[in-house]
Amino acid sequence: MIRRDRIRDWARTRFWLQEWFNEFLNWCFRKKVPIILIVAGIASAFFLFSLLKGLFLVALFTSIGAGSLLYNRFIRISLGVELISLGVVIIGRLYGPVPAMAVGFSALFAAELLTGALQHKTIVSFIGILIMGFSTQFFAGWGITAAGIVLVVVYDAIIIPGYLVLGSNPLRSFAFLATHIAFNVWVFTSIAPSVLRIVS
Repeated sequence: MIRRDRIRDWARTRFWLQEWFNEFLNWCFRKKVPIILIVAGIASAFFLFSLLKGLFLVALFTSIGAGSLLYNRFIRISLGVELISLGVVIIGRLYGPVPAMAVGFSALFAAELLTGALQHKTIVSFIGILIMGFSTQFFAGWGITAAGIVLVVVYDAIIIPGYLVLGSNPLRSFAFLATHIAFNVWVFTSIAPSVLRIVS
């Protein structure tokens, strides 16, 4: 037993790395490094979770918005039934105008491609949806219902004159205007508050 103790003590004195490591640990605890590392780890995990959640929601609302217009592939009537506005307003509320503009532009572009409806007049809708996404920042203090309805009216006030100037049928344009406002009043009154609570 004595011989083993001597060998162990001799080995410890020769193993400089363990001594250095013990001193390093003592220094870390004196300087509160473990606390800093734990806090940094928690902050990093929270940031990563927030980033992934944000990317997921952007992709989700882009897909929902584009999918909501697929009926235009089969029904060539200018109806204002769409969920792009919902995605733009909610993403704008959660993450700001740039992600809101990205959702609106991407969803509209995908929908136009999938339905084969992309034409020269569509530039008006792209301008309108970008302005709508950018404008979400000015309604941050509003309730989601009021903000959504006002932003939809702003969008329509931009695109309807533009479509008429570019030769759209007035009757079809006003049919779109009426159904678009009516549908989105229902969406932002009945659906948007619950969706915002879920994704927030």
